Amino acid sequence: MFALSSTQEVYYNPAIKIIFDITRGASILIFIAFYAFNYSISRKMLIVGLFFLIWSISFKDWFFLDAGCGFILSILIIRLDKDKIIRSTAWWLILITTLTIVLAKLGLIQSATFTNTLYSDVAFSTGSKESLGFWQPNVVSLLIISCMISGFYLDDKKLIFTTVLVYLFIIQETVSRTYIPIPIVIFIYYSAKFFSLHRTAFFTLPILLLGITSMLIAWLVTVPQALSSFLGPAAITALDQLFSYRISIARRVIEPLSGIELMSGIHDKKIQIDSLFVNYIISQGLVLFFAVSLFVSYIMFDLFKRRKSKELLIISLYLLISNFESTASVSSLVFVIFIACCSEAKMFSSKKAHGNL
Repeated sequence: MFALSSTQEVYYNPAIKIIFDITRGASILIFIAFYAFNYSISRKMLIVGLFFLIWSISFKDWFFLDAGCGFILSILIIRLDKDKIIRSTAWWLILITTLTIVLAKLGLIQSATFTNTLYSDVAFSTGSKESLGFWQPNVVSLLIISCMISGFYLDDKKLIFTTVLVYLFIIQETVSRTYIPIPIVIFIYYSAKFFSLHRTAFFTLPILLLGITSMLIAWLVTVPQALSSFLGPAAITALDQLFSYRISIARRVIEPLSGIELMSGIHDKKIQIDSLFVNYIISQGLVLFFAVSLFVSYIMFDLFKRRKSKELLIISLYLLISNFESTASVSSLVFVIFIACCSEAKMFSSKKAHGNL
């Protein structure tokens, strides 16, 4: 439903889109409510969900509601047959996405071309980006990359191979630079696994550093005022271009907030842009963002010590993507996989053994 509602035909037709959105939201609520009568964790999650709803309505914070429901849904899927659910969802996404692309290329549905002359001097970018039938070029790339990460998580070679072929076509049209490292890193992982190096510190340490670096990038991009203390104007401009001017966007969004608002997230200036970390800070404030950052870092260190390289790699890639996309969502397949990988940390092992995760 999310993929279909993201097509240009639906997205720019308010009457149809609201039907899709209501149906999608209702389906999720029915899913959660149904399993509330079958699993104790679901009843607990239902209470948490009500808290998310009340909080979001009180503070008009829809990002918090979307991310909160996404977290609840992820936990339920992990408790169920997660591999089957993730695999079937990925194949359906591939089918819907490729069909949309074909219809767009045949001219049977609309497909916009996005032009931005500011990108002309940025590496790996072009002035024009084709949306391939979706409302925005990055949407189609994120959908396919989510399927690619799904194949990697499930160790499904057919799924990985299919998504790589589709992505090679997509990248020529959309030039989504954010996702270029993902198929490369997956190939490196399987190469290391072939030589039995994937569980060595030699291989897992760079992955850990990738995750930490992604978090540091998040702090630099989402708190642009901090950049001025370390870098000059020329370096800031270069970084801004590299990050597709997200530093400038973050500055415009965050600078109007007072110190208390920025730290607590309690204010009425909540908006959403295409960065999970910026949205998180605007929604919940720096204090909670810092706490979550430390918690995720702790999970990564735990997985590093136990040489769980695949889970560690997926978390690191997710953090990298989250600098440039808002991926904490009730409709984000890659968010479900991220939560599943986090649940492999040792701190959850005893709970999972007793069925309480």
